[in-house]
Amino acid sequence: VLVRDGKIVAVGKDVVVPAGVRVVDYGSDASLAPGFVSADSNYNSRSAAERTAAPGQLAIDGFDPYTKYQSALRAGVTSFYLAPARSRLITGQGAVVKAAGEGTDSRVLSSSTGLAGSVGADARNTTGYWQPMLPATVDTGLGVEHQQLPATTMGASIALSEIFALAGGDDSLEAEYGPTAGAILAEMIASKRPWRMHADSPAEVRAVLAAFAGKGLPLVIEGAADAGSVAGEIAAAGALVIYMPPGASTRDFGKGSGVQLPDPAAASQLVAAGVNVAVAPGPEGLSNLQFSLARAMRGGMSDEAALAAVTLNAARALGVDSRVGSLVAGKDADLVVLSAH
Repeated sequence: VLVRDGKIVAVGKDVVVPAGVRVVDYGSDASLAPGFVSADSNYNSRSAAERTAAPGQLAIDGFDPYTKYQSALRAGVTSFYLAPARSRLITGQGAVVKAAGEGTDSRVLSSSTGLAGSVGADARNTTGYWQPMLPATVDTGLGVEHQQLPATTMGASIALSEIFALAGGDDSLEAEYGPTAGAILAEMIASKRPWRMHADSPAEVRAVLAAFAGKGLPLVIEGAADAGSVAGEIAAAGALVIYMPPGASTRDFGKGSGVQLPDPAAASQLVAAGVNVAVAPGPEGLSNLQFSLARAMRGGMSDEAALAAVTLNAARALGVDSRVGSLVAGKDADLVVLSAH
């Protein structure tokens, strides 16, 4: 791999090495791969907004370009996703940054990856919204708490339909989702920005697919822990998947016939259906990305598909594949060297 000024110039066995360049040789036992791209991270997980939809919250606002993420680099991760927040229907806009580098310009791969949100169980616990009435009077008091959707998967479906209606100009929904959400949503939809929605169960995945059917918007499904049975539907919709293996748990799942156990083959079933699958770290954190990948492979995912899941497929899911994710001339020279296959 020939590198000049931080960019890959050429790759291959027959590359002519110019005179005077510095040669780094790790030996015949080493494996050279693109720097790993983590499609999620626990860095910069900001507090969720009070509103169930906060499209204006930006993950990049919390990024410190002077911080070097050593634990990520030690795990081979050179680029990773920053979430705007968690546990809301619309949490805001994510970002993609590098684990090291000089200055903001070189380290920020994407200041906005599009909108992020969730229809999962985490978003169904959204608290009510309360804004005190000022000035308070005997007649009006201090106001009351306004309950927010979603509380169920069906509520999430209804809320998403209202979100699209608000973006389309239905001003009657401003009281429900706030006065600034509509304009931001309309801008994101008009520019065809991606939507990244967390969904784990088949019912949640189907709710997301139904909400986005016919909208012509790029869709990325995050989580997909039990989505193996709907892999064909995801593939037919053209959605990408960021698979997050469920973490180890001390929960007693019982032995009844109706028990829902985590499906270790979900990621492999998605790959077999032709879905672009990236693998993100589970609850163990970004430094254990390779361990999360190994758990995702339990259903039979090939070595090639696994490598793509933390390199090129992850870069595609984040919209930064023009710069990272593969060893191709013109891309950033982000490399990881391993001591074995």
